[in-house]
Amino acid sequence: MSLGTLVSLGTIPARGMLFTLLTVTLVTPVAAQSREQRQMMADLRMLQEQNQTLQNVLGSIIEAIKAVSTRIDDQAKATGKAMADEKLVIDNLTNNVREIREKLDDNSVRLGSLNQEVEALRQGLQQLNARPAAPDTTASEAPGGAGGSAPRSGSRCRGRAWASRSPPSLLSLLTSTTLSPRRPFLL
Repeated sequence: MSLGTLVSLGTIPARGMLFTLLTVTLVTPVAAQSREQRQMMADLRMLQEQNQTLQNVLGSIIEAIKAVSTRIDDQAKATGKAMADEKLVIDNLTNNVREIREKLDDNSVRLGSLNQEVEALRQGLQQLNARPAAPDTTASEAPGGAGGSAPRSGSRCRGRAWASRSPPSLLSLLTSTTLSPRRPFLL
């Protein structure tokens, strides 16, 4: 027996039947649909929570990058300042070395000229010492009598006295004192 025959026979009232039929047909899909919607809503909430967590993490990463960027900028400024200071120190040292080199060159030139002068003095003194002292023949032939000696001029006497005493002592002084180019002579 089908439902239509039962309705037409009048065993089940027509209105009650329609309600029961509609209830049975609609309740099953509505219950299934509400379960799917609930699952989808739960998934949606989980995705929203994950999205919020990712946004929080992303915000903290952005803050960390800003802090690192600030530190890098500060270090770059400090490094630039340190390099500028080092360049200034190096420039000052270069100038000082140049000045010292110029002074050493001047001292070397002075030392060389003093060496030449000392060498010329040594040679002159050696030549004076090497010359034999000639006897004074002018004294015996001088006018004023036989056997009498003529008065000598004062400068000539002083010159002979200086020549007899000074050169050996001066020569010994010059030979004992040497100027070494290793020790610069500073004025």
